[in-house]
Amino acid sequence: MKERYDKARKMQPENLLGRAANLAPVPVFTEDGAAYRREWIKNGQKSWGFFCTDSSSGRERPLFDHNALAAQLEKAAGTPVPADRMELELMQADAKGCVFRYQDKVYRYGADGKMDEQERTAGSVSPNGKYTVYVREHNLWLRETGSGKDVQLTFDGELHWDYASRWEGDSSFISDRLSGREIAPRILWSPDGERFVTYKMDQRNVKELYLVQSVPPGEVSRPVLHTYKYCMPGDENMATAALYIYNVSDRSAVKVDMPDMPVAFMTPIHELLNCVCWSDAGSFILCYLMERGFKKATVYRIDPQTGRSQQLFEEKTDTFLFFDFFHLMQNENTEFVNHSWAPMWCSEREGSVLWLSNRSGWYQLYAYDLLTGALKNQVTDGEFEVCRVHYIDWGRRELYFSVMGLQEDPYDCSLCRCSLDGGDMTVLSRGAGNHLISFAPDGECYTDLLTESDLPPEFSLYRRDGSRAAVLTQCDAQWMKQDGFITPIRFKLPGADGQTPICGVLLLPDTAEKKVPIIDYYYGGTQHINTPHTFMGVAANSGFIECLVQLGAACVVLDGMGTPGRGKQFHDACYQRQGDCAGLEDHIAVIRRLCGMYPVLDDTRIGVWGHSGGGYAAFHCMTKHGDFYRCAVSSGGNHAQEIYLSDWSERFMGLFDRELWKKQNAEYLADKLKGPLLLIHGEMDDNVHPANTMRIVNALIQANKDFELLILPNYPHALRPSKYFRRRILDFFTLHLLKEQPPKEYCL
Repeated sequence: MKERYDKARKMQPENLLGRAANLAPVPVFTEDGAAYRREWIKNGQKSWGFFCTDSSSGRERPLFDHNALAAQLEKAAGTPVPADRMELELMQADAKGCVFRYQDKVYRYGADGKMDEQERTAGSVSPNGKYTVYVREHNLWLRETGSGKDVQLTFDGELHWDYASRWEGDSSFISDRLSGREIAPRILWSPDGERFVTYKMDQRNVKELYLVQSVPPGEVSRPVLHTYKYCMPGDENMATAALYIYNVSDRSAVKVDMPDMPVAFMTPIHELLNCVCWSDAGSFILCYLMERGFKKATVYRIDPQTGRSQQLFEEKTDTFLFFDFFHLMQNENTEFVNHSWAPMWCSEREGSVLWLSNRSGWYQLYAYDLLTGALKNQVTDGEFEVCRVHYIDWGRRELYFSVMGLQEDPYDCSLCRCSLDGGDMTVLSRGAGNHLISFAPDGECYTDLLTESDLPPEFSLYRRDGSRAAVLTQCDAQWMKQDGFITPIRFKLPGADGQTPICGVLLLPDTAEKKVPIIDYYYGGTQHINTPHTFMGVAANSGFIECLVQLGAACVVLDGMGTPGRGKQFHDACYQRQGDCAGLEDHIAVIRRLCGMYPVLDDTRIGVWGHSGGGYAAFHCMTKHGDFYRCAVSSGGNHAQEIYLSDWSERFMGLFDRELWKKQNAEYLADKLKGPLLLIHGEMDDNVHPANTMRIVNALIQANKDFELLILPNYPHALRPSKYFRRRILDFFTLHLLKEQPPKEYCL
């Protein structure tokens, strides 16, 4: 078994990601094309360089003199810096040079060969570079770049009623504070950089939640109490935000005369998604207000000079709205692809607002009149999901966007183009697979990262007409495969209803000579697509499936009814049915079909594990289907929706109803537990409070059930970095599913 653990160790995410070349390239666009990092493997060593390709000619050139830059970095860092292995994070590139991050410092390397360290700021810099806005003691301050003069803009900010601040119940407030992570002031600049919009948020009446840090870093000391605001389902008071617009030239401000905005998870202006956007020329601001319960959103047009607002139109549903953050985050792995996030787009030149809605049963784009709010036309139409708007050419009246649902695998994205007037749609993507698109700011070119769970990525530069300028990089996965990496088998099989196709992946041990057990890596959250649809998603190995398969178990990942990306009817299956865990019956039906297709699979030894919503699902599996699932690991589970974030629970369940919530809670089924169970939670989890798992612990004790419990001191919701956490999962399934003894205290 130790030899198998040795192989599993090589499959840990940080090891796998380092054993492939060009696994996750990211473009930085220049005036004439794209800059990027290219990697290669030679004589057993991985090296890389930075290059730029012209989109017109397709010609490639080095982005800079690698030897000269390495020499300057070596002098600045005081340590050797190999020219073919510079650990740079490229941030900007143009004819004048490039900007990059190296060892937590930011440098500009000019075309003249000079390197200068850039001043770091915790503020928000205007697009014209003339101003920086920052927060000091809950108030806004403005710094003029030229003079360095600081001016206080607001004077009435106070704790929990302050400007451009962070909502404490956003799922990582305490963990970020402990790690020292800083969040820039949340403001949104006008295109000309002379105005900005922000908010003043009131958290004063929101109830508090508490975490006790039992083992603070350093010498033995008293445990530390951490307090933060956290809104649970049914709580009367939520955080609210009022919008303000500032004119930096005369320091004037106006309050927007629209209702205060409820804040349940994200603030109105956020690094991941804005509820607010400027029009392309900056004459108007658009804002949508999502009502509590997520059944209605109202879109307003705002005059930035006066703060006056006008209601344009409403979006309503009888289940839940999902056009915002959760929908827009599904379809691409944002760790590898740069994008800004917005659910609406506005041009005063065209007098139009583009809006994303699934009122037809599929996410499509609609054009509204900017002045009257009247519906002008439906821009896209079909049985597919618009999952990203990449570029809008208002002058040519062209729209470039990605959709899911045009290929055999309904989750694979395709790049399309159509007129803003609607009509025929042109598919620009070449070849089957998941096309991850990034557009240049001027829309003249784009990159396409073509991949799938079984397809190593190819990274290409295209012109806006869809013609390919050059292949920039191709993934070399030879090292991964030599180490034992298992390529997933993609499947599409009928679910519990016998008709609806359910998609997923299966990993089989490559030396299976006898029947092998099955581990279902499960996520029960209804806002997320769990199955990897990129090769780098498999390599990132979120469920440690590549590790588990090395031990001799088959692994299954799938997305059942109640998850996004497959149309409104498919997703609505989860509404007020969180206890179904995003298709629990589909999981069972599909695994049974797989056992029929692959005789090597042992249907008498099936285990399940998951984290967060997956931890919630794993416990449901054991209490509802203990004859099918024989053992489970449940980590960080939001087992009691009653004490989880109101934003998440109330979106998919509606406004709080205690009896309905109780039906979704497997805590009351603890007496049904049959097989081995390992519960894990981070003691400093400020997303899913440890009380969620402790309620299960209490219920199991009351039912006189045996189980294992692991609490990880100082760990937040994210437990993946803990190798002890990983090892305990491997040990558990080795013992209870493989029926073998794990190597004692193995070091991963």
